[in-house]
Amino acid sequence: MDGAGKYLLDCADMALADRTAQERFGIPAMILMENAACGAAEYLLRLWKGDLKVPILVVAGKGNNGGDALALARRLFLAGCENLRVLLLQKDVGELPRVHLRVLERLGVFLRVYEGGEEEAVCLMGEAAWIIDGLYGIGLQGPVRPRAAALVRLINDSPAGVVSLDVPSGLGDGFRGGWPVVRAGYTLTFEVPKLCLYLPCGREAAGRIELISAGFPPGAFRENSGGRKSVYLVNAKDILPALLPRPHDADYKNSRGHVAVFAGEPGTTGAALLCGEAALRSGAGLVSLFADPGVYPILAGACRSVMVKPLDTGPGGWDASAYRAILAGPGWGRQEANVAWLERFLESGLPGVLDAGALYVLKTMLETRAETMPGTAPGRENLNLRGWVLTPHPGEFAALTGADRDSILSNPIPLMEEFCRKFHCVLVLKSHVTLIHEPAEMTEPGAAGKDSGGTTWIHDGMNPALGTAGSGDILAGLIAGLLGRGLAPARAALCGVEIHAAAGKAAREASGFFLSEEILQYISKEAYKE
Repeated sequence: MDGAGKYLLDCADMALADRTAQERFGIPAMILMENAACGAAEYLLRLWKGDLKVPILVVAGKGNNGGDALALARRLFLAGCENLRVLLLQKDVGELPRVHLRVLERLGVFLRVYEGGEEEAVCLMGEAAWIIDGLYGIGLQGPVRPRAAALVRLINDSPAGVVSLDVPSGLGDGFRGGWPVVRAGYTLTFEVPKLCLYLPCGREAAGRIELISAGFPPGAFRENSGGRKSVYLVNAKDILPALLPRPHDADYKNSRGHVAVFAGEPGTTGAALLCGEAALRSGAGLVSLFADPGVYPILAGACRSVMVKPLDTGPGGWDASAYRAILAGPGWGRQEANVAWLERFLESGLPGVLDAGALYVLKTMLETRAETMPGTAPGRENLNLRGWVLTPHPGEFAALTGADRDSILSNPIPLMEEFCRKFHCVLVLKSHVTLIHEPAEMTEPGAAGKDSGGTTWIHDGMNPALGTAGSGDILAGLIAGLLGRGLAPARAALCGVEIHAAAGKAAREASGFFLSEEILQYISKEAYKE
């Protein structure tokens, strides 16, 4: 499956594109800097609705990001924003920033140097309505140094709105949770979205992300992406056409697939109800919910459209041929008997979704087979999860892989690539941004990522109202229903994540904080698009 949406670059690849624009295409760095400043100034003047009296503090570092900030300060000043001040991290700046600094000096713009004395910096920030953060850009390696970290803290503690240029200062390749970073309300990123802005740890610092043109030639990216370009932002317009309804005269329940759902035990019947109904509302024709005998009467009495069947036989007596897809895990117990069920599911040849309790059972199977990540036991074949979509949250993924949760939140992509390549599955890592990974072996010939670690898509969700009990159960049911409709695993995962997010947004707009069952009605609308 090809990349759906706009590709993301890491900071190292963006720096390479910057050099290519200068060396191959002959575009001076000063022009690229000026283009970036021009686009940022136009955006900010629109944001401020032409209010030229707004108090502005520009905080600039010594490098090219500081140069962007100083060029922006000049443009805002010349546009009429005379209530503008500049605070330099240090007196000595680089060659390009020095050019802009001299112009500001001759224009008579207010300039101060931060020497570690916080009193004046706090005063300047307290008087500003907006702070423009130009301390560090994509060239930063490791955490910011102590003096700059103190200035980052002052920015974060100030009451002003914060706009970061390219990336929030402190954010970059290799960023780790807990490192100092500016927490921006807006990030004006130049030319191409940066991967670090959309990883779980970095996304919270970036605020609203806006793409600003800096006049790079397209060839600068084509030639210097290493042929990879395999991380994309999910674009609903590219993926949802796969869900167009079939002609009405050929569309009936048996043609849209039968999904088998294994979910629920005493105390978790709600999870079974939510995922079963979500599978049906996603467009699957039939859904059978196999229930533990202890909760069968409860579920049978609560369900109307979902068929509830007692789980009164072992896995050997279950006939997989009647179904097109399987969902296992929401509210599913961790009892040893479920290992045999999971083995039966994987032997069936059907696609499916593993969530919640099934992920714990999978972890048990991996440990039994001595296949915990990253190594494998000599002479043992890897467990084959081809056709399956796994939907862990960071804690569950940490348990599956043995990685620490902080590493997963900082940058889970390498670990996702390794896991999916090893077990041949599609992975949906759930958080405030959701990452979907498909291994290269499952990618269509000629598509982005075919010859790399596969393809990763990032859905920029950022909907706190979706963080409600049962939301993940609905996503699992939704993806299973799409598999039942015949979608390939990666397509089902992508469409499921997008529909889930759109339904969550609709529920938030209608109800504010909502209960998970309120999402279901909107899933039906989003999954059936004319």
